Amino acid sequence: MAWNGSNGKNTNGTSAAKRPAGGVRKSPSVIRGAFAALAVVALAAGAWWWLSRGDGDAVDEPEQPEAKAKPQQRQRVEAPAATTNAVPTPPTKEEKRLAEIKYFEDKYGTNMPPGVKTHVYFLKNPPKTHYKIKGRFDYFRHPSERQIASLVSVEPGTFILSPPEFGESFNRDFLASILDKTEILPDDDEETKAMKELVYETKKQMVEIQKRDGKLPSEILTEHAQMLYELGQVEQNLENELAKVRNNPDVSDEDVEDLFRAANKIRESKGLPAQTVPDFSKRSIRLRRRLARQDMRK
Repeated sequence: MAWNGSNGKNTNGTSAAKRPAGGVRKSPSVIRGAFAALAVVALAAGAWWWLSRGDGDAVDEPEQPEAKAKPQQRQRVEAPAATTNAVPTPPTKEEKRLAEIKYFEDKYGTNMPPGVKTHVYFLKNPPKTHYKIKGRFDYFRHPSERQIASLVSVEPGTFILSPPEFGESFNRDFLASILDKTEILPDDDEETKAMKELVYETKKQMVEIQKRDGKLPSEILTEHAQMLYELGQVEQNLENELAKVRNNPDVSDEDVEDLFRAANKIRESKGLPAQTVPDFSKRSIRLRRRLARQDMRK
């Protein structure tokens, strides 16, 4: 049986041949389906309008789209440029120690000079305990006072390996020491009191020289150190020459005595203290013993 009307008759009993020639007649079931779809769409639109007309907590009204939504671009944040005037961090003591070890190892390898080898050893094996030796003039508050005390206590003619030099830091500290009062404490011994007074008088003389000659305190003390160095060289040369003469058996005791007196005149002209002329009574005995040892070795 033709349930979909394929027998040529419609549901109202009208023949297909009697349909108008101008078009195709729609089925009533299709029309009802279209109306039902429209009704569903209308109900959905009404429900959406009812929900969106509230206080907005449940559903937010969507924005009206433009002709074409543009993708949102993220704003690029530039990193701040590094400052060029940043102060570099100074290396630590450990970094300096390792850098010094590397320097000597790169320079000498395993064939280091004895002095450098010892220095590198102690760099690699630093002592765990450090002891600070108390200085002779630590009772002075200012470093400039300690430096002055160390020079004024040197006896002229004492050998100095190299003359010390003083700079601007000495001038600044010297000014600070002038502004401070030199105090003699109740428990100071006589030597400490005498040294404090000597340093105080020396500072006064340096101020007078500065006013008179226009020299800086560092220049005054540097010149004094240079003078002590030269006097030490003179005394050292005299002692070396006299030692050669005393040990020479061909030079008589009278000639050695004359040379000692001549050396004292040179010392006197330089402001150096005179040396006592030695007793030559034992000189001949010492020389004879030395000559005897030399003969035994031959």
